[in-house]
Amino acid sequence: MAISASSGQIYGLLNGFEDAIDHELEMIGFVTQDEINGVGKILDEFFLDESKMANFKGFYDLEHKFSKIGVDRGQANKILRYYYADGSFEELIDEINTSDSPSESRTFNLRDYDK
Repeated sequence: MAISASSGQIYGLLNGFEDAIDHELEMIGFVTQDEINGVGKILDEFFLDESKMANFKGFYDLEHKFSKIGVDRGQANKILRYYYADGSFEELIDEINTSDSPSESRTFNLRDYDK
């Protein structure tokens, strides 16, 4: 799939024009630092507590907590994949691949990073 961009768009992005950057972010969507940090705190609750890790069943154990901080399933999946790509919370994220997780929240293969 070919992607076309005008010279003006390219120049604007390369030179930090706010309008060009905002337009691109609107087109692709973005995840805020607050969302990343919020999900990280929730993951920490489980990751740092051996009993919570032992009793962890899957994504549904986390989803209501994500919802409380305003992160829906799609955003949560993006953030989980981001953490996984960064090598963070790998052990916990690997445990999400269970029947206690929706199908779209079971695996976080890095080759699927753009989905």
